[in-house]
Amino acid sequence: MALRQTCCITAVEVETIEKALQSTFKDIEDAIQYYSAISCDAEMVLSRNVNDFKDSTIPVYMPSLAICNIL
Repeated sequence: MALRQTCCITAVEVETIEKALQSTFKDIEDAIQYYSAISCDAEMVLSRNVNDFKDSTIPVYMPSLAICNIL
């Protein structure tokens, strides 16, 4: 199965940016990724900065671990 068939690319709306800017994330890119995932009901977030998502309400995985489990 191709990776693109198992992943969703989300749009980043103004509301997502506003939530990210008001969040407690130290890294704005992580915040945007998180709130974008939340907005589309994602099952997980893939990030090399797993520790930056300690308050996440959805699972966060290293890409290499997630891809091994998906494929």
